[in-house]
Amino acid sequence: PYSLRVSVSGGAVYTPSINDRYDWMASAAITKAFQSAHMTLGYSRTVTNSGGLSNELNISERYTARWSQPVTQTSSFAVFGSYTINKTVPDGLVDINSYDAGLTWEWQAYSWMTLGAGYTHFQQKARGPLGLDLKRDQVFMNVTVTTYERRF
Repeated sequence: PYSLRVSVSGGAVYTPSINDRYDWMASAAITKAFQSAHMTLGYSRTVTNSGGLSNELNISERYTARWSQPVTQTSSFAVFGSYTINKTVPDGLVDINSYDAGLTWEWQAYSWMTLGAGYTHFQQKARGPLGLDLKRDQVFMNVTVTTYERRF
């Protein structure tokens, strides 16, 4: 039941269309399993096109945390959060910091059906000339049905 898992990856980015720019991407996560609970901490840095917002690259750094805990034999509870920094280069037209936090609950009603519910809060702060400050709250319910699977 007790374990520790670490994963790390990284790479280089070259964009000749934007001033022959070199950059880097990476991700890292550490997951600790306790007697019954799991805790995960993570970091990722990605470099992508800004998707029509500007003629720049978007650099996104995200820090995450999650704690999950069984409540009964058939249900579990999780608390999670993340903090994200988005900025564009080279001119910094889009500069947005955001965070989200929430909780979820799942119940295995049958071997083939899981019911879930949760709440999330999202908030972002625009720090550049493009983007908006905003807040969102979501309450959700879901049903996951797993069909019969036969393997040969």
